[in-house]
Amino acid sequence: LAVFGALSYRPTDRLGLRAELRSTWERQELDSQVANYAPSFGTAVPAQDFTDVTPRLSIDFAPDDRLLLYASAAKGSRSGGINPIPGLPPAEQSFDPEYNWTYELSGRYRDRQQRWMGSVTVYHIEWQDTQIIGFSSDPNVANLITRNTAGLRTNGAALALEARLHPHLTLHGAYS
Repeated sequence: LAVFGALSYRPTDRLGLRAELRSTWERQELDSQVANYAPSFGTAVPAQDFTDVTPRLSIDFAPDDRLLLYASAAKGSRSGGINPIPGLPPAEQSFDPEYNWTYELSGRYRDRQQRWMGSVTVYHIEWQDTQIIGFSSDPNVANLITRNTAGLRTNGAALALEARLHPHLTLHGAYS
């Protein structure tokens, strides 16, 4: 289940503010009868409940009709889960939710005749309890399972160009 709300406010024609909020609740419950062609654990792994509130704040500014500047900060999450593999140690039967904060700055420009457009975005993402695929600590279990790591940090940039060479011919290019 999820509830989402957003508020937008434009104090001027050139400045926009936006706040978003999402609240989620998820329940995962398994009754695993067969796994790897063998009897499985049934309902021995308890149900997992996950709740989270993820906000997003953004601002956009257009000093003129050709240029738009944008900034945002947002929290994201992915629910944890259950590894449905018989024989796993209890600590590996489930995995925790993953969280991230993403910070983004962006600019977009389009010439007056709308013959070309360019945009650039830079971002920074900080993950916590990152979910990865790996092997069990039990050497008798050969299946890949989902595990958590401490986290990751990512910096990046994306560039895009568009050129309208003719009314029926437009070129697009992007790099990230």
